[in-house]
Order: sequence, then C-alpha cells, then structure tokens
Amino acid sequence: MSFLENIKRKEQDKRRASAWSQAVGQLSRFIRQYLRKAEKGSALLVKPDLLRVDNVLLDRLTIFLDGETVTATPLALSDWRAREGGCVVIHSTNGVIYNLLWDGVSPAVQDHWKIVRADDYARLDKVRSDHAVACGGLESKSEPLSERSLDETLDNLFGLTRRGELPSSESTPISNPPRRLVAFTLARQAIEDSSVLSLNPRANGKQPRA
Repeated sequence: MSFLENIKRKEQDKRRASAWSQAVGQLSRFIRQYLRKAEKGSALLVKPDLLRVDNVLLDRLTIFLDGETVTATPLALSDWRAREGGCVVIHSTNGVIYNLLWDGVSPAVQDHWKIVRADDYARLDKVRSDHAVACGGLESKSEPLSERSLDETLDNLFGLTRRGELPSSESTPISNPPRRLVAFTLARQAIEDSSVLSLNPRANGKQPRA
C-alpha cells in the first residue's frame, strides 16, 4: 500500500471512529430517556460510564433491576459483528444477549439501528461460509430499534416475561400490590393503573355509598 493510500485509510478510520462515538452517544441517550418512563416507583437503577475502545471513548450503560444486571457495551469497529457499521452488545446476568447493529450511515438513532437476539448469531455461525451469509441471514432475524422493540428486549433481558405475571385481564388487589408497579411494558402499566382506579372509588372522584 502506498503512502497516499495509507494516509487516506487513516483519515477514513478517524472519521468512522468519530461517527461511531456519536452514534453510541445518541443510542445511550435514547435508551436512558426511555428508561426514565419506568424509573419512578420502581427499583430501576441506571449507571452510565465511559469505556475506552481502540483509543475511542464510548458510552456504556449498566442497568440494575430486581437482582438482575444488564450491560450495554459497544464493541470495537474491527469486531466482525460490527460489519460496515458498529455493534453494541446488551448482556444480562440471566444469560440473555442481544446485539444492537448500527448501519454506519448516520449517528441518528431512528432508521439506523437494528436489534437482534445473539442466539441467532450462534445458529447462523454453524452454517455460514463467510460473513456475507451470516449478515444476510441476520437481516430476516433483526428488526428496527424503536421504543416497542426496546421494550420487548428489556422484558426478555430482565426475565419479566418468564416470572408468571398476572394476565392483563386480572385485577391486582390493592392489599397485595406487585413488587414493582412500573414494568417496562408501558401498555401493561396503563392496564394495571386502570385496574387500581376501578377498585378505588376515591381515586375516581366518587364517594363510596354508605
């Protein structure tokens, strides 16, 4: 490789690293803003910090809830999972792992991130002949990052869907409230709130009959 080609490649690497840092920063803000909707009235704790990867400072998030810990860790751009963009691994202490994939086009979150369960990587890795095959297979497994897909991912990462929660059609007795009134699924939270209101006439502005 010539001197000019080396200079050009280094400049490209610098621009890519800068864009990656911005993309991870915006992703971190997106996740933290969403988690604020579940923080009030819950045991949720979010700890942000900085991680140096290939001499680039990147945002990392650690989330604590009900004895489980979930960490969102950005990978080096040289990692094969980064493909043409970048990858953030979200790992839970219960063994569930998701990958957030950045397309490398824009640091903006909307339309530029996809989410896929890491188990799909392992299954595809057994049959792939090269990275292109794996990436093509992942396209059908992944979905765009949004509040809805993030919500479902957090439910799985913290094992909330496996804890035998009451169906939404069942009312929760006021005398025996759940351990955590606010869950990640906002729709379920609204149903729980409406159930409590229906059981408490004073909360509806009505006086109970004597």
